[in-house]
Amino acid sequence: MAKTRSKNPSSPVLRVRELYAFDEQIRLGGGVSPESVTLPPKDKPLTIAGFDEAGRGALAGPVVVGCVHIPVASGFMPDVRGLVSDGGNCSVGPCARRETSQTNCDATQFFDVLAGLDDSKRVSSKRREALFPRITSVSDWGIGYAAPSEIDRVGIVPALTLAACRAYRAMRHPVDLLLLDRGLSLRERRTRGTTLRPSVASGFTPDVEDCSVGLHARRSRTTAELAFTKGDSRSLHIAAASILAKVYRDRMMVKLNAQYPGYGLDRNKGYGTPVHLAALKRLGPSSIHRRSFRVH
Repeated sequence: MAKTRSKNPSSPVLRVRELYAFDEQIRLGGGVSPESVTLPPKDKPLTIAGFDEAGRGALAGPVVVGCVHIPVASGFMPDVRGLVSDGGNCSVGPCARRETSQTNCDATQFFDVLAGLDDSKRVSSKRREALFPRITSVSDWGIGYAAPSEIDRVGIVPALTLAACRAYRAMRHPVDLLLLDRGLSLRERRTRGTTLRPSVASGFTPDVEDCSVGLHARRSRTTAELAFTKGDSRSLHIAAASILAKVYRDRMMVKLNAQYPGYGLDRNKGYGTPVHLAALKRLGPSSIHRRSFRVH
């Protein structure tokens, strides 16, 4: 007997609305425990940004963090009412006007522009590439990375903080609350024998090698954080950040493959595949391999 197929998944547009509804509960002051994070007064909606990383477990190449803030305004509630299972409502307004030649998107186009957005691990490479310019056209965004030498020097967790601080500074738009995938933080962390402080980490010039720059004013205040397990499959902002981080890092690895041939970096993106491990035994590690990572 033939197996019956499961129900069709949510449409690409509906999925985006579901992700957005999660963020709207937080933005409008709901779904956040007062004990977990100190937030501004609830007399106005919060401004939020999402963060996610790519390359944490790779053997070669940088670790990359994406940061996304999607400007929103009230006034679009009827189109998303009832999306949240507990009855919570949400709203979306026109995208902010850009200071570039990009076409503005209005409220009726917002979800269509981001159709197909999801956790980067659930999205094909081709669709991720298509989503990258769509996300950047409707958001303030930044991308930061920590080089393999920095990962070896301070450890992978502090290196993630470095990359996240660089991404936030590159975005150049301060917000009230940072939404992060579990394991990410911009707060100071203990490294191997030293303390890494975000004020130092965010002092790097944003528009050089270690960052890619979005729009708006420089970061000028301390911001609260809220981390979620599997946040990239729950939050629109975190999912968008996961796409930017993944695409940006994949592009970097393709370029690095031309400089360091023989490891298959354009295919394995620096992860420990059998082909990559065999190449390491044959060629030894290159200058972009993380010497602090053990290969079994």
